[in-house]
This record gives sequence, structure tokens and C-alpha cells, in this order.
Amino acid sequence: MYIDEYHIYQYTFLDDLSFSKKPEDVYKDGSDLKDEIHRVSNAFLQAGWEGDGEICVIWVPPFVDLGIEDTLGRYLWHVKQKNNGISFIASDRPLEYGPLTQHNWNIEILKYKACSITEDASERLKGKTSAILQELDQSLDHLNENGSDPIANNISCSLLIHTQGLLIGALQEYLDQCYLQLLLAAVHSGSKSKIKLKCTKVKLREVFYMPNNEDDEFADDPRFKLQLLVSDIWLTYKRESFPEKIDKLFKAVDYALSSEVKGDIKKHVFLRNCVHHHGAKIDKREFDSAGLSSITIKQSNGNLTLLPWDRINFTREEIHHLCELLFNLADSFNKHCEKNIPAKYFTVNVDHESK
Repeated sequence: MYIDEYHIYQYTFLDDLSFSKKPEDVYKDGSDLKDEIHRVSNAFLQAGWEGDGEICVIWVPPFVDLGIEDTLGRYLWHVKQKNNGISFIASDRPLEYGPLTQHNWNIEILKYKACSITEDASERLKGKTSAILQELDQSLDHLNENGSDPIANNISCSLLIHTQGLLIGALQEYLDQCYLQLLLAAVHSGSKSKIKLKCTKVKLREVFYMPNNEDDEFADDPRFKLQLLVSDIWLTYKRESFPEKIDKLFKAVDYALSSEVKGDIKKHVFLRNCVHHHGAKIDKREFDSAGLSSITIKQSNGNLTLLPWDRINFTREEIHHLCELLFNLADSFNKHCEKNIPAKYFTVNVDHESK
């Protein structure tokens, strides 16, 4: 019963809901009903639903001509908001009916599409990487207008080091956001999510789990405590080292990094640590502990090899290579999750039309 897209509408008021049914009474053989309700509720929430009211289904007879069903008709998803009586309706097909259109004349008819749970994070990484690279290229082009001016060269070196730090920061944020989405999907769907999160030692913020007083309305609410636990697991993950983050995230969904990409990520994380902690010089002790024999930096005329105690100077070619790596990683990991992870979330389809 998985639906790729939903069109979301609002209507005021549906006073008689005696014709509505509970989803479980209709989709009795739907093993994925819980996940579908979760997807529909997310679509309603993004369209403005405040989360109260009971989600149900409404039967539409076949003579309404909504689809190709000759005798069965179709079902629409519906929820009525308690505080103001607004109904939210979800359909996998456009509902082009006069009264409904009139009720939505000043509301954008939102068309939601189910996406991979890592798609948003992947698109954000690509967007941030593009913006960082564009700003770098514009700045370097401007500085190069001054030819071989020493001051301009020094500024270029500092700018390249700064840009590399921004890109590694964007990568770290990407890993954190992807892990959060996997964690939420695993908590919601359990083993059906096909996500295998590694057991980890979680530092709990115990004070938040204890009620402040007997009248605390959240004291015995398991949902509240579950949210706290998810938050604490995520905070623990965010404090992990890069190698541990990569290991826990990618192994959870059986995604294998190529040895080349893994080596490049390891190289740039190492270089960033040297910039932060060792004055932009290759520290020999960390170099040896990382198991590195040498480090190469791409140049316009080949590669530059860095050894212990050498000063770190990035090139435009190396930063472009790092950006390409981040783009490919975002696309590859998202395609893997889209193919192998059933959990989805809803996003507004950019091709939707306004009424």
C-alpha cells in the first residue's frame, strides 16, 4: 500500500464524520500500515496540521471518477484539527472539485513526495559545498588579478586552509544529520527499518529523566522519555571521532566506502586536525599513529607530497577534488539508502502547481 506522492488539501468544515473509518479496519492486510500512517501524518504536519485529531480514511465511491476503479472506489486520508475544525485531506491523486478548489483558492495545493530519509541531508551537503566552492573561486580569481603579489599569495593560502575547514565541518554535519535520521527510523520501525545501529555507551542526562514534581505531566509519558533517549544517543554520536562516526553510520546500512574515498576523507580529517592543533604543520606523532606513509596534495602540474614537519598548504585543485568527493559521497550514500531502507519522509515536490 506504499504511496509515492500525496496531494494535501484543507477544508472547513466536515461536520458529519460518521462515514469515516479507522485505517486498520480498511487495510487489514497492510503490514506497512503503521509506516504509511507515519508518512501521512508527516505530510499533514508539513501542510500546517497541529497534530491533534484522529487520522482516518474516507471512502469515495467509484462514480466520483477519482482514478480507474470501476466498483471499488478509493480512500482518502483525513484528519480534523480539534482547536479550529480544519480538515486536512491527503490523496494520491489531484482532487479537482469546485467546492474543494474554492476552499483552497488562497492556499498553495501542496504536493508531497516520499523521499529517502537521507535525501534532505544529502542535498544540504551538496548545496553547502557548492556555495563554499563558488565563494572560494570568486575570491581566488580576484586575488589572482594582482599577479604574484606576496600579500595576495598569503591571503590565498589562508583562504584555502579556511575553506578546507568549512568543508570538513559540512561533512561532519552531514554525518550527524544522517545518523539522526537513521536513529529515528530505527526507533519508529524497529527491525522493519533494516537499520542495524551498533550498540554504544550512551551518556544520559539523568536530571531530565526525573520529574520535577508530582504534577509533572511528562513524568510518566514514555514518548517523552523515548525522545530524551534519542537525543542522548545522538549527542553521544556527535562527540565520536570521525573514524567512529563513519564506521557506525555506514555499517548501519551496509554501505561500503571505496578505499580511495575512505583514504581521502582520512587524509583531510588528519590535515584539519594538524591545522587546528599543530599550527598547520604535519605532526609526526599523529602522522605515525594514523598509519600514514605520505600525504599527497593535488596541483595543476601533478601532486605535492607532504612529510612530517612540512607546512600544510592547500591548492585550488585539492579543494576542488574534496568538493567532488563530498558531492559523490552524498549522491552515492543517498541512492544506497533510497534503495535499501524502506523508511521515507515527505518533502514538497518542486513541480507542484498553485491553485
